[in-house]
Amino acid sequence: GVALARKGDPNAAVDYYRRALRVIPTYAEAHNNVGAALRVQGRYAAAIVHYTKAIQLKPNYAAAHYNLALAFIHSGRPQLAVDHLRNALEINPNNTAAAETLEAALRLVRSRKLVAL
Repeated sequence: GVALARKGDPNAAVDYYRRALRVIPTYAEAHNNVGAALRVQGRYAAAIVHYTKAIQLKPNYAAAHYNLALAFIHSGRPQLAVDHLRNALEINPNNTAAAETLEAALRLVRSRKLVAL
């Protein structure tokens, strides 16, 4: 699945990961990878479902928290991303991408609050 995603074929990657999930439905990494392939396609709601499942299966899965946050940001809900970015950083404090994305998400949330005033 990863190789298919890297080749730029997210549809084939999703199919591959879904087959893996039929065999091992508790495979958190496969849920995360399905989410990533769906997010690349702009299918944020479906990606969120898989990232959420990955986190339910493996609560300390920093990559799934980070990816879920990205899906929330891309779907226009940065306020929902903030907690997951903080979780990703709590699990892996050296994750500079999560730290930078958290700063950006907080700026987005603040700017939306100012616009609402």
